[in-house]
Amino acid sequence: ALTDEDPAAFRETLERFIVEIEDGHATLRGGPPLPGKVTENCTIPVRMRMVEGYFTVAGYVTDPDEGIDKPTAKQISGLEIGDQLLSLNDVPIAKEIADREPLISSSTAWSKTVIVRLKLLQGECGPVALEVLRSGQALTVMSERVELNAGSAQRQRLTQDLPGPAFQILENNIAYLKLSALREIHIPKYIEDIAATDGLIIDIRNYPADFVVYALSEWFTDETTAFSVILSPDFDTPGTYTWKPPLNISTNRDNTVPDIPIAVLVSEVSVSQSEFTAMAFRKMPRTFIVGRPTAGADGDISKIRLPGGYTVAISALGVFYPDKTPTQQIGILPDILVYPTHDDILAGRDEVLTAAMEKLLEQQD
Repeated sequence: ALTDEDPAAFRETLERFIVEIEDGHATLRGGPPLPGKVTENCTIPVRMRMVEGYFTVAGYVTDPDEGIDKPTAKQISGLEIGDQLLSLNDVPIAKEIADREPLISSSTAWSKTVIVRLKLLQGECGPVALEVLRSGQALTVMSERVELNAGSAQRQRLTQDLPGPAFQILENNIAYLKLSALREIHIPKYIEDIAATDGLIIDIRNYPADFVVYALSEWFTDETTAFSVILSPDFDTPGTYTWKPPLNISTNRDNTVPDIPIAVLVSEVSVSQSEFTAMAFRKMPRTFIVGRPTAGADGDISKIRLPGGYTVAISALGVFYPDKTPTQQIGILPDILVYPTHDDILAGRDEVLTAAMEKLLEQQD
C-alpha cells in the first residue's frame, strides 16, 4: 500500500485531494511522523498582510515566555513596517506561492492568502535571507526564524482588531466592542455604557472569545428576525440533506434597545463562528458591515477517519441566508468594501475602522 511504500507521497495525495473540496475548514490531521521532513515549528516574528499585490510587513509578533517584545521581534526579523516581500532564500515569492497553494485548502482565493502568508514565515529554525522592497528600493535583509508559542503567534496574526480591553470609547463618543475579548457575562454592563454613546463598532476581525450571537443581538433588535437557514445531513437517508427551520435573533423586551447606528467590522481573517455572528448582527436595525469578504468557511465541522492514521475535518453543515443564498465559498460580503493601501500600513492606519467611523458620523441623528 502507498501508506507504507511512500508515506510522504501518500500524505501529499491526501492534501491535494482535500484541497479540491475548497473548504476553509478542511484540514488534515494526525498520521505518522515522516522521515526527513523538515519541521516548521519556527517562524519569523512579524505579521504580514496582502497589500496592493505584495505580502507586506504590518506588525510584529511577541512572545513574553521567550522574552520577545516588539523591539526584539523587530531586531530578530530585520524587517521594517511597510517592507514588501520579494523573495525568500533567493526563491521569488511568486514561486513560493505557486508551490504552496496546491496544498492549502481554503474556501476563496482571497482567504487562501491568509494561510499562504503564515506558511511563508514558517520553517526550520535559523537564518533566512529575505529580499524586500523598502521605500522603493530592493534590498536583502538577514532575518531569523525562532521558536514562538504557536497558538499565541497564530492568534496575533489572525486578529486585526484594536489592542486593549474588549470595550472602549473611541473619539466622537463611539463605543467599540471586540469579540476576541468579549465575555457574555459582561454584556449587560457594556450595554449601559453603549446606550450613552452616539454609535457602536462591533469588531469581528478575530475569533470570538464567547458565542454571543443571541446574547448581544437581543439588545439591539426590536422584533424577531430570521438571519440564517441551515442545510443538515439526514442520517436516516445517507447522502441526502434537509433544510432546518430558520434561525432567528429576537428582542430583549424587558430593556430599552439603544437606538444608535452600528458598524460591524469583518475581513479575510473572520472565519466560521465569526461569519455566523456577522450574519446575525447584519439583521439588527441601523447596522451595516464594513471591511472585506470573510473566509467563506461557516458551519460546524465533522471529522472523517482516513487510511494511514489520518483524520480530515470538513464543514458539516450548509449555512445560508434566509432566502437560501449561500455563504460558503463566498463569505460575508460587506456593505462597504475597504482594502488597505501601502500608505495605510506605513501610517499605522486601520483602514476598516476609519471607514466605519466616517459612516457612523454620517448616520448620527
